[in-house]
Amino acid sequence: MKKEVIFSIVLILLMNFVSASIDVTYDTTPEESVIYNGYDCNDDCDNVNNLEKFLTKTGTNNLIYVSYPNEGLFSNYFYKSCFYPEARKTNINSYFNDQIISISLSKKSICESSISSVNIVGDTEVGSSIKISTSISSPFQKSSNSPYNFVPPDRQDYYKAETKVELLIDGIVKDTIEKNLLISTTENVEFIWIPETSDKGTHEIKIRTNVIDCQCEQPQNNVESSPISITISEPTTEEETCTDECTSNTCSSNARGYYICSDIDNDGCKELSSTLTQCPYTEVCDNGQCLTQQEAQKCSDGTPINTCSSTKPKYCDDNLILIDYPSHCGCPDGKVRVDDLCVIPEDDYTQCIPVWECGEWGDCFNKVKERTCIDINNCDTTQNKPITTQSCSRTETDEFSNTYQTTGNYTALFESEGWGNAFDTILEKIQDILFYQLTNIIMIIIALTIIILIIYFIAKRSFSKTTQDLKEGAKNTGEKIKKAVEKVQIKSVKPNELLIGIIKSLPQEEQNVAYTLMEGEGIRQSNLRKKTGLSFTRLEEILKKFEKREIIKKREKENDPKIYFHDMIK
Repeated sequence: MKKEVIFSIVLILLMNFVSASIDVTYDTTPEESVIYNGYDCNDDCDNVNNLEKFLTKTGTNNLIYVSYPNEGLFSNYFYKSCFYPEARKTNINSYFNDQIISISLSKKSICESSISSVNIVGDTEVGSSIKISTSISSPFQKSSNSPYNFVPPDRQDYYKAETKVELLIDGIVKDTIEKNLLISTTENVEFIWIPETSDKGTHEIKIRTNVIDCQCEQPQNNVESSPISITISEPTTEEETCTDECTSNTCSSNARGYYICSDIDNDGCKELSSTLTQCPYTEVCDNGQCLTQQEAQKCSDGTPINTCSSTKPKYCDDNLILIDYPSHCGCPDGKVRVDDLCVIPEDDYTQCIPVWECGEWGDCFNKVKERTCIDINNCDTTQNKPITTQSCSRTETDEFSNTYQTTGNYTALFESEGWGNAFDTILEKIQDILFYQLTNIIMIIIALTIIILIIYFIAKRSFSKTTQDLKEGAKNTGEKIKKAVEKVQIKSVKPNELLIGIIKSLPQEEQNVAYTLMEGEGIRQSNLRKKTGLSFTRLEEILKKFEKREIIKKREKENDPKIYFHDMIK
């Protein structure tokens, strides 16, 4: 009967260890501020339409802290300017919890933009417009395997290669176009050459590509097309009826300038000038006029990029897509902004509209977690204020809880760990809970003692033998209580001058950690975090610093190690 009761208690205690997430730290040394994208795969990551993004974040220094929402297959992408994207597919499980995984970013070894056949269209005469065109391929090509064949739509800029395309006439650069080629794509390139009288004769035409993107280890790899020979001659003189050749100015193929449409030869008809009117270096041609890069890029309604539309609250974003942006562009007449939405105002909002911004939820303490919400409009009201407290349950993530969470029963734990290891893990977790809930245990002990004493005095009046048994029972109970309290005690550290001096030199948070260790050296890392109230990330940074400065010993390689001061400072 006792075994059944004990096993039931163990099962109840085990429920505290089920965790809903898996924490992994990615170390991108020596690179800092690396951007991370994470996707949850439903079909081995092969069908990109089924990928569900669960997290996008930027690393702090060279570390990225990722909290996976569950076990399963995930696609991971790492980005940094001037580095080729790193893609990985990982089956995340309990083994990865609290692991540190190294990520190495590198550049593309060789980048070459291939050129298809070159086409030449137009009369090869002085003053004629000759169109020289071809298509070029991106130096970046997708793999046939996932996740390398998937380009996240919000990170396309990291999959583009800056490529310079040059028109060579007799080996001399005549014109240059710059392209930003997306991975596994080809783009058409068109040059316009108008020969002058000095150009009469035979010429060799070639097109050359140079990849100048910083993601490549060897930029400026020259790739040239096969040469094409053409002969420029004087134009034939025929009397023709005058007809307009153009109606407006025309931009050059590389958008670096425009040809003026006017009656250049005074024949009563309009034609394009043979001389290119160059745009300033910082501008490009658009609809026959020079505009800045900003002015030239527009959304479908004609709104320039990164500009509010005349139709509120529309905004032309970086992808030339009109989006709602009330906080920047405002709302149309008759509506007000509430939580970045344009709504019809109610009577309560006519004076001031509160806009609430909330921080992240804090750690769970006494089954309650909190957050702070601030009205950025300072309306001095709690109208529509989000909740700032909510109930929670204490959970711990380790190999034991993950085994139970994955299988749904304790038999799998005992089969995978062995009966001895499994019970050692159970007893260790019970010890941690007893220490964490020591106050509740003492209150229960006091209540039990009072009940025993009441029974003792009542029974004493009637049966002396029963009284003696109750005394012995109370004594035995006291001894058991004493042993239980002694079991959860942790050895304190007597400070010396060296230790006190080191602690006083530390910042306040680090002092709190050191003083907590002095109260109970050998405390487990999870209990140290609860006592100090620090987040997992902040405590991990402090402990690494303590190890480096030899304030504490190197921690054991386990999920929840015990922390000890270094022998040399005790």
